Amino acid sequence: KKPYRIGIAVVQLADDYWKGMVYGMLDEAKQSKVEVVRVFAAGGYGKVPEQIAQLEALEALKVDAVILGAADYDGYDAVIKRLTDKGIKVFAAGVPVNSPQVALGVTMDEIEIGKTIANYICKQDPKAVVITLPGPKGPVWNKLRFDGVQAGAKDCPDMKLVGNTFAGDITIEDGQSQASDLMIKYPDAKYIYAAAGGLGTGAGLATKRMNRPTQVVTAAVTAKTVDLMQDGHIAMVVSEPGILIGRSLIQYTIRSLNADELPNLAKGGPI
Repeated sequence: KKPYRIGIAVVQLADDYWKGMVYGMLDEAKQSKVEVVRVFAAGGYGKVPEQIAQLEALEALKVDAVILGAADYDGYDAVIKRLTDKGIKVFAAGVPVNSPQVALGVTMDEIEIGKTIANYICKQDPKAVVITLPGPKGPVWNKLRFDGVQAGAKDCPDMKLVGNTFAGDITIEDGQSQASDLMIKYPDAKYIYAAAGGLGTGAGLATKRMNRPTQVVTAAVTAKTVDLMQDGHIAMVVSEPGILIGRSLIQYTIRSLNADELPNLAKGGPI
């Protein structure tokens, strides 16, 4: 209903999930005739101070709305309140953020993704030893995803999860180093659970380099995923529709600014 101005701040542009989401937002904004004033990337998970500075920059640009892909779950409530007090609506992109000031978010059922991965492993080998790479400490999306893996493993009582430590980031390098170390520690592991695409790609590259039969199960497709699947190093991937999430965020942002109906929302709350 107006030529809205929107700012975007996401975790990073180093992986295909966030790149795809930002592409979806930019393309949908172009088709919808709204202006994306600026796109910021924090540079990785945990970089909350950098992202708060970016939100303050968007506040100074007097945008109508901010779409936030948060680098952590906590730490944003004060800055989001300042934005909303000035009439700037804030929307959560892809991952939850701990603030009641957030208008709405578009994300995935992380627990169900984790259960799907665990159920796949159970069907292949109900007695499998599974190395886990749960991802960084702090964000809540990967914690929920790992909660789903653990819940699925309880339904498969002979499955054994090992590793189970939140650490590092979700880069390919993290996946390579963590998977290499844990395959040495647990040589009988049949599968590696990796929380996200970069970790999964890195873990797959590690199994290839070490010539191990251990297979990776992960979520999010990267540029190398298909090759690693064809070579037998990645067994299964749950796709994450980053582009669709980006498009949906722009559509819901415009609807909210217009005060139009917001269909198909589910009630959120503290995690």
